[in-house]
Amino acid sequence: MSATLSPDDMYEAFIHGRLAKNEWTHEAHLTACWKTLEKMPPVEALPFLRESITTHNCGVGTANNATSGYHETITRYFITAIHNADATTLDEVLADPTLGRDSALRYWSRDVLMSSQARLGWLAPDLIELPWSIVSDD
Repeated sequence: MSATLSPDDMYEAFIHGRLAKNEWTHEAHLTACWKTLEKMPPVEALPFLRESITTHNCGVGTANNATSGYHETITRYFITAIHNADATTLDEVLADPTLGRDSALRYWSRDVLMSSQARLGWLAPDLIELPWSIVSDD
């Protein structure tokens, strides 16, 4: 996340379409999930973040398709992992071992997680079961 933006400012910039493409980092994704979960439960956060991330990507020229942009499985994983981390600060979120950049690869093989099926819809882990029930809006 940018050293110049506070978590609140980053979230507001993201939600209102003012966050630059290069500012949309893993840390920014986690911040957006965490700040959203402060405002609503996971079942509401999922469609909200799905729409917000897709809109952000369109605004910065990132295609949302089978190989690029919004990733459903990763978004559901991080919403659920943040919710279950029960962190009270962003520093706790960023330090949690289930929320690292490659944490999902403990549960999914890279090929499965990066597949178009996982990007376009929920795909259950192929390596080990998640320790919690995944958030769903189905």
